[in-house]
Amino acid sequence: MQGAGKIVAFEPYGPTRELLSESVFMNGLSDIVEIHEAAVSTKSGIQSLHLGKVSGHHSLYPLGDNGSADGTSVPVRLVSLAEVISAGTRVDLIKIDVEGRNSMFCIVQDRSSNPTPKLP
Repeated sequence: MQGAGKIVAFEPYGPTRELLSESVFMNGLSDIVEIHEAAVSTKSGIQSLHLGKVSGHHSLYPLGDNGSADGTSVPVRLVSLAEVISAGTRVDLIKIDVEGRNSMFCIVQDRSSNPTPKLP
């Protein structure tokens, strides 16, 4: 990133967020990475995170009976991108892992009442 910009990361599950924080620190990226212990949604709130048997395979949506779920869930905080990224902020890249719901993901924002970051 050549000394400019920053990375804003979201990880709703505490133990995985801790691993992410350790990795960021060990790689010398603490000055440019901002980590939020939350899931991105269209509005703020609390929702159950369904835990997978494998770390990183957790989902806000039920995982089904295909053997991937461990049967437990934990409450996690939800935030919208507009709550975290100031209006008018230039955003060069958004990468989102929505665990099995990729085709259902979209960013919807009423720009008249709450302007969002500028997307390219």
